[in-house]
Amino acid sequence: MTQLSTDIQTVLAQAKPDNQHGWTMTTAQLAEGYGVSPSTLRGNKKNNEDELKEGHHWLKDEQGHTHWTKAGAVRMGMFVKSERAAQFRDMAEALIVEVTGGSVHHLDAPALPTPNLSTIDSTAEAIAQVVVSQLSAEQVLQERVNFHVQAKLDAGVQAVDPASLGKSLAVQWGLQSMASLTEAIATLTNPVEGVNAE
Repeated sequence: MTQLSTDIQTVLAQAKPDNQHGWTMTTAQLAEGYGVSPSTLRGNKKNNEDELKEGHHWLKDEQGHTHWTKAGAVRMGMFVKSERAAQFRDMAEALIVEVTGGSVHHLDAPALPTPNLSTIDSTAEAIAQVVVSQLSAEQVLQERVNFHVQAKLDAGVQAVDPASLGKSLAVQWGLQSMASLTEAIATLTNPVEGVNAE
């Protein structure tokens, strides 16, 4: 067992048993477990209040202190950017794949609510943050280059006049009959109405 796992186990041993939630832990304990400051967790809680629900993910005690439930500790691990949180996500991913036999689509999931774009966007942003945090700088740069190259290619293709393209290709290929090539390209780029393209 690595030192990191031992430290997490030590933190978990400090959790307070709870009949409803299994256990709870303070913000300071959870922050120690993820290797971040308590203020980082408070910021994540505020920034993700639509996903971190009071009574399910966190509770307030009589003094107003926040205590995180098991569900809250797991959910918070999806937002935290630290080496320990990344290791937690790796472990959670492996567990889900193992439990489902790689068939995540067989899980019994509740029916999806009517799409709410703000919720969809915030979920997509959270997933994107996790994905990007797993990429190296070189991979991020390659993705951006690919995006810009594809955009340039798309813009170039949309700006092509079929007749000009046919003439240009015919000259390059040394073809004598430019008319048939020009007509073929024009037909492909501007299909005639009533004719089914295959």
